[in-house]
Amino acid sequence: MATRGRKRQHDPSIPGHIDQGVLPRGVYWDRTGNGRWFVFERDVDGRAKRKTIAGREAKLSDLHRIVEERAGVDRASLTWSALLANVITPAERFSFHDLKRKGITDTPGTRADKQHASGHKTAAMLDVYDQSRPVVRPSKE
Repeated sequence: MATRGRKRQHDPSIPGHIDQGVLPRGVYWDRTGNGRWFVFERDVDGRAKRKTIAGREAKLSDLHRIVEERAGVDRASLTWSALLANVITPAERFSFHDLKRKGITDTPGTRADKQHASGHKTAAMLDVYDQSRPVVRPSKE
């Protein structure tokens, strides 16, 4: 996969829990000691101003979510776009968790196989996504 532009240089002042290679474009770390993430916004005069978007404790996923929200991307709206384009009907509306639930339920094998394939550490979490019914033999009359 080709990357656009110049690769970001490693900054030792960025918290260690952040993978600097996959930081969202346009998000910067305040190295002055404040420990904040910021973006540049234009004011009414066209000058770039810093806007703090998160603190030091922010995770990489938080930064990506903030950037998506600021750009107007709503993950739930992706299914709404499909509804508006008449690609799916309202009865066929789905979310990421519906896809995960379907994949786990349709995976052949034992519960242990499904747990391993889905990456769940506990059987309780597997219970959330596995909607398959247990197969039982009919009782004798």
